[in-house]
Amino acid sequence: MLSFKDGKFKIMQIADVQDTDRLSPDTLQLIEKALDAEKPDFVVFSGDQVKGYAVDFRFSSARKKLENAIEKIVSPVVKRGIPFTFVFGNHDENPAFKKEEQLEFYKCFEGCLAYDGDINIKGVGNHCLSVKGKDGKDKLLIYLLDSNGSLSLGGYDCLGADQLEWYKNTRDKYEKENGECVKGIVFQHIPPVEVFSLLKPVKKNEKGAVESYRNFKGFYKLDLSRVNKDGFMKESPAVPDKDIHELDYFAEKGDIIGVYFGHDHNNSFHGKVKGIDLGYTQGCGFNVYGPGLDRGVRIFVFDENDIEKYETYTVTCRDLNGFKPETPVKDFLYTVSPPSIYDVRKAAIKTLEYAALGTAVFIVSKEIIKRAKK
Repeated sequence: MLSFKDGKFKIMQIADVQDTDRLSPDTLQLIEKALDAEKPDFVVFSGDQVKGYAVDFRFSSARKKLENAIEKIVSPVVKRGIPFTFVFGNHDENPAFKKEEQLEFYKCFEGCLAYDGDINIKGVGNHCLSVKGKDGKDKLLIYLLDSNGSLSLGGYDCLGADQLEWYKNTRDKYEKENGECVKGIVFQHIPPVEVFSLLKPVKKNEKGAVESYRNFKGFYKLDLSRVNKDGFMKESPAVPDKDIHELDYFAEKGDIIGVYFGHDHNNSFHGKVKGIDLGYTQGCGFNVYGPGLDRGVRIFVFDENDIEKYETYTVTCRDLNGFKPETPVKDFLYTVSPPSIYDVRKAAIKTLEYAALGTAVFIVSKEIIKRAKK
């Protein structure tokens, strides 16, 4: 049972490890140092724990390798005796190890509190955990929602209406049991569409402008009047194409105080939309693209007597004493690699343009030299 200790409860969110059974030593170092420095009461892995698309996971031994990967990723938490849970991300999907099977595998680890709250609704592993106060009553609810995966025609899926109805039913059940609405926080992998409310459209050539695609095609920057001063955005939010107005459900009774997610590794900021904190947590994995030494984890500190006024901050590699990358060259290459297929295409086109320009200059120069010799 989760409970407040001396009136406090600390959660660590770990986002986007996205690795194989050859777990990056720098990822492991980051997680272990962060756990030892912060000593959380509870850990949430917020999706893309494994790199389900990796070549290593496409052969006959794929399932065993996936099991090894998961074991290595959760081991720092398990060996410290810290309870934990998780949600699935779009890259956790793999034909050799379906999400339903992965859930059962996670549950074999001591301290794993994940379960499937309703197998008849969209997604796998939707569940809710309660943190009890000293009086034994539910003081904080932690909702874990499977935001599903990629769509066959491109883009990302969204929460289903049945998932949101499940949330409402769960909320109402706890309200009935406690005689009042219990405050809660939501963790999911893919950000809701409303995160764009924290951004402002800008011109293409403005410093720091980030290009966005699909339904939000254009250039954006953080609206500094709405987000935390140390937040950063280095890639476009990859939100679902379909806007289900997710926050309207969570704002109905004012019980949800925050919705936090990962997915876009180079983003880390938070701000209020419709009275709810929306927050990115940057990726912590070093075997995938990310924000260099700004990779990190997010911390939440709740006070039993004032749940709404919780504290949240990130802990990065730069913040951790003694953190020294073991594979700096590879880490650098992942840091500068394009974050999305759109950025890959853009980089490829630019490369071809530069190559064509270089070829043209070479041909013209050769012709000028040839004529000069006549």
